[in-house]
Amino acid sequence: MLNHWGIPANTSSITMSLEPIHVPGWDLTDQFGKQSQNPGFTIMHNAPGSDIIPRMLTKWANCLSESDYPGCARLKKDWPAEMGGFNDYVRHDPEFGGIVHKIPCAEALGWPEWDTECKGLFLRHYTLEKGLVKPGIEEALSRPIMAALQEDMVKHKAVLFDEEVGENWVGAAKESEVTGQVGVEVEEAIAP
Repeated sequence: MLNHWGIPANTSSITMSLEPIHVPGWDLTDQFGKQSQNPGFTIMHNAPGSDIIPRMLTKWANCLSESDYPGCARLKKDWPAEMGGFNDYVRHDPEFGGIVHKIPCAEALGWPEWDTECKGLFLRHYTLEKGLVKPGIEEALSRPIMAALQEDMVKHKAVLFDEEVGENWVGAAKESEVTGQVGVEVEEAIAP
């Protein structure tokens, strides 16, 4: 995925998805009017011998103290909180120039039914619809399982379908090249 997004593997980097361009009632830009990034999914890579990512995380964690970023304390009790700390201050810090990367939100934020350009093609982040997490996981896990099951059923069609009589799930399987068994009840053959 890092190659797809053009993120160099041999240098330090922090990568987050961009926020949608427009969600009614939400200001998803930073204090400079730039499109915000969403730290709900973050990829961090610290190159060997570098301490830049730990320094960045320390400055981000200490943002509210205003030791590095005057004005950051305003986010203490207001949205976007830590996301605002990153977007308004940390990513604009000259010390971290060139290591902050953006992922298109269509690929790494949101979900297919969200009415934005963020459809979660590769990664889903149900920012505003936490109730969709469980069904989303169920779908993501069931898709490859169902594909494997379908492939296995096609492979073992002789055991599962009697073409002579046109019946599925034949009660007593005929001698089969697949199982090598005669007269085995299908229920027994597929029982755990």
